[in-house]
Amino acid sequence: MIIEKIHIYHFGKWKDTTFSLDPSLTVFNGPNESGKTSLKYFIQFILFNHSIKKQYEPKDGNVIGGRLFLSDGKYGQVIIERVANKRKGKALCLLQDGQQVGEEWLSHLLNGMDRHTFENIFTFDDRELQNIQHMNEDDLGRVLFGVGLSGSEKIASLEKDLTKQLGDLFKPKGKKPIINEHLQQMKEIQKKIDFYASQQNEYNQVKEQVHQLTLHIQHKKEEIYSKEKARLRIQKYFQVKEPIQQYYLLHSKVKEYRNLTSFPNEGLKRFQQIKELLLPVNSEWNKLQKKIESKESEICTLNDSSLPEHLYIELKEIDNLIQDMEGIQKELIEKKKELEQKELAHQYELDMLGVEQQGITFSNYTLSMLVEEKWKSLFKAQQQLSYEKEQIEEELFVLEQELSIIMDKINELKQSFITEEEYEKLKKKLQEHERTLMLVEHNQHKVNEHEQMLSTMLKRSNQLSKTILVICLVILFGAVFTSIITSQFMWSIFGGVAFLVGGSVFWMMNKNTKQLHKEMKRTQDNEHFLTNQLTTEKHDLLKKQVYEMELQIAEQKELEKRANELESSITIELQKMEKVARKRKEFDLHVQNERTKYPFLNDFDIEHWPSLYHRVNKLQNNEKIIIQLQERIKNLEIVRANVEEKAYVIAQKCKLHTSKNSDLVEELIGLKEKEDKCRQNLYRMEEEVDQLKQDSYDLKHKKEPYEQEQKELFELAFVNNEEEFLEKGKRVEEKQKLQVKMEEWLNHIHMVFHDKADEVINESLNWDELELSLTNIDKEIDHLNIELDKQRQSLADRKAEMKQLEDSEQLSDLRHQFAMMQSELKEQVKQWITLKAAESFLRKTKETYQREYLPEIINLATFYFQQLTKGKYTAIIPPKDKDGFQVRHNTMVNYEVHELSTGTIAQLYVSLRIALSEVMSDAFPVPFIIDDAFVHFDGQRKEEMISILRSIAKHKQIIYFTCKESEFKDVETCHIFLNEFVISS
Repeated sequence: MIIEKIHIYHFGKWKDTTFSLDPSLTVFNGPNESGKTSLKYFIQFILFNHSIKKQYEPKDGNVIGGRLFLSDGKYGQVIIERVANKRKGKALCLLQDGQQVGEEWLSHLLNGMDRHTFENIFTFDDRELQNIQHMNEDDLGRVLFGVGLSGSEKIASLEKDLTKQLGDLFKPKGKKPIINEHLQQMKEIQKKIDFYASQQNEYNQVKEQVHQLTLHIQHKKEEIYSKEKARLRIQKYFQVKEPIQQYYLLHSKVKEYRNLTSFPNEGLKRFQQIKELLLPVNSEWNKLQKKIESKESEICTLNDSSLPEHLYIELKEIDNLIQDMEGIQKELIEKKKELEQKELAHQYELDMLGVEQQGITFSNYTLSMLVEEKWKSLFKAQQQLSYEKEQIEEELFVLEQELSIIMDKINELKQSFITEEEYEKLKKKLQEHERTLMLVEHNQHKVNEHEQMLSTMLKRSNQLSKTILVICLVILFGAVFTSIITSQFMWSIFGGVAFLVGGSVFWMMNKNTKQLHKEMKRTQDNEHFLTNQLTTEKHDLLKKQVYEMELQIAEQKELEKRANELESSITIELQKMEKVARKRKEFDLHVQNERTKYPFLNDFDIEHWPSLYHRVNKLQNNEKIIIQLQERIKNLEIVRANVEEKAYVIAQKCKLHTSKNSDLVEELIGLKEKEDKCRQNLYRMEEEVDQLKQDSYDLKHKKEPYEQEQKELFELAFVNNEEEFLEKGKRVEEKQKLQVKMEEWLNHIHMVFHDKADEVINESLNWDELELSLTNIDKEIDHLNIELDKQRQSLADRKAEMKQLEDSEQLSDLRHQFAMMQSELKEQVKQWITLKAAESFLRKTKETYQREYLPEIINLATFYFQQLTKGKYTAIIPPKDKDGFQVRHNTMVNYEVHELSTGTIAQLYVSLRIALSEVMSDAFPVPFIIDDAFVHFDGQRKEEMISILRSIAKHKQIIYFTCKESEFKDVETCHIFLNEFVISS
């Protein structure tokens, strides 16, 4: 599992901040108070719901929380979100497939690891190393073993505390432990209990008498309480005597209204309110009715004076007719003007075109797209034929010129040629000369071999003569030296003779060598002279003459070949010319056909036909537009006559005495305006009547709820009219007043009797009997008090006797004390058993761990310890029996932990911590978090530590917090400088 990204909503100093992490090593660098610790606790908060310290709660009240973006080999990309006040602080996990899971799935992802396990194994800071410096020998050994066991020194502290607590509770032969002292005290109390047991009988008898007297006194008290309770009840009756009597009197008056049927609550008040609301509404409704009658009379008068509806409908069309006439007249003017312009433009186009034939109507000819393409193709065909003809004529001219030149050259070559007989003689002579040269070359080869042999002999002769001369000199010097040593002159003579012989031989050999040199030089000069004579004077000349003859023959053949090719090319070009002539004849036939179809083409050359197509097309369009305009003008004049006829018919129907020639339109317009004004007034008055009726209808609807409420009040009161309703309402008010007074007196009774007031009212009370009962109860209470005083006196006497016995008796106290001590002993024994079980469980866990996990951790820790100490220490020896941790020096000497330096102990501690996290990485896939753990290491140790972390980061993610920028400066990793982030205060 790798943390790829951290997104903080709000946590401590961080607000809406995102960090991207490297999958191997990420270094967070920043000074103190830059938020490093907040970031570390944020990771623990997201993974384990770490309890939030007050210092990480934002001061502005924002929600604490954020997200971790993880990459897992099994589940892929996973997002874990946790917000303090959302989902009760539980995590929400978003999987790669969009599925949302919760806290249980996160626990499964972490293999059940909790926060304490994470802190003890996968987090590390400098405080742990500082604590080691202040420990004694025994504590240091236990702490190192605890670190190897779980990553924390708490195991050592726990084991020490368990042993101390067990010793404080109980020791088999001890006296000061708590349980031992407790047992001794219980033995002493048991002896006292046995002593006081004999005095128990007399005390028990007096105690029984006290018990009986106490029961009698209690019985008397209860009897007195009962009598006093009865007396109190009778006194309460007399306390509310007047309210009860007044209640009975009012109740009898209310019975007189028992025949009064139901009446609505506050009926009179509600009826009066409705009446007040209806009064203005009814007044307004009457006014509206009068206005409606007046308006309807005026409407009848206007209807009588206006035209019938069907005539008015026809009259309304006069506006449309006028608009039509104006539009027609305007369009007629425009169309005539447009026709004139089009005719002028058409004539101009004809003049520009230069058509000589008069009376041609181009619109009679159909010009399709195929015609345009055909004219274009004819123009292109004419161009192609002209081009081909020119090309052929040019090619014929060039070929004929080249053929004439070649024939002239051939004639010149024939005139300059020698005869064939002379050419054969010259060629034969050259062959003989070449055979002579081959012979010379053969002799030259032999001469070279002879020269090589002579050269070898000369070299050997020179070497031999030099060797003989050296030997003679050696013999001479040896003989002279021997003669001097032996004083015999013969040796000198022998040396001189030998030297003379050697010198003679050397001279003769040199002479022979010089003769050989002269002979070699002479042979070379003769051969060289003969060869030079043959080559330079004859061979080159002959060879040149033959070569020139061969060139002339080859050139003549090449020219003749080229002449034949040119004649063939001329023939081909003449054939092409005939083919072009046939095409031209076909082309002229097509052109004549087109001129027959379209006679106006006779006035134009073929090269103008493609552009002529568009001009003719334009002229055709102009002619069509002119015809359309002429037809439109004719139609408009017909429509104008129809409109005028229609206006005359309308005037006749409206009884206007006018003729077609008079100003008919103005009279119709005046009549329409008059009729429009009349109908507008009529329409306005009808709208006013409708509005008045609507207002009347609204007022009627407004009255209906009030009238309905009046009706409902009458029905509830079971009356038929207002008079009966008011009379019944008055009687109901009188009854209600009596009931209010009854309720007031009943409240007085409730104040005394509370919930039993209703029972008191329903009772039949005899006040004389109640007074007599009160007197009798007072007498009985006095008698009971006298008897109670006597029994109290007897009880006091018995208690005095008990007191005397209790002064000498402590048996019950001792027994109580003994029972309490037994209970305390049970609790102490339970505590001792619990601690003993914990100690046993811890011991077995340590043994299991030492057997299964510790060897692997020790091996890995040894590797790191060797690296940190530069090989100074070669092994870590785990604890055995009572011995603690030991380390082995490279000199094969073992050292106890307390014998090491503080720095070496810190290195051993770090090695164990890192080894433990490495071994546990397979079980718990979380990153390793280090918070400035090596800030007190020197430079060399820190470099080694960084090297180890780099190797671990290759297969496990490490998050490192530090305040020093120099750390990891040469390491390729992800650096995040926290002081570059804006941190909210």
